[in-house]
Amino acid sequence: MVKSESLNSDLIKELNAWRDRLYDAGLIGMNKDGIGYENISTRFQKNKFTITGSATDSLTKLTTNHYTLVTDYDINRSTLTTVGPHSRLLPSLNPMR
Repeated sequence: MVKSESLNSDLIKELNAWRDRLYDAGLIGMNKDGIGYENISTRFQKNKFTITGSATDSLTKLTTNHYTLVTDYDINRSTLTTVGPHSRLLPSLNPMR
């Protein structure tokens, strides 16, 4: 993981707009027991994608500080290489298995 400054806002602009729509529709959020559900991501190159950080599902609005760019991954070793301020990405590899 490379912890860095916030991602460029152009990188997450469309993703953030979709995240807002899904949050408003109740498809991203936190249940009454405090369990969050659903991250959102978008792939923009073969092995790169931008994803919301873990524990952001309860937040009404996100900023560039709440996203991370995954620049590489190894499914067999369950590792991610990331750039950005939000390093908690626990569910990121699960959908790829």
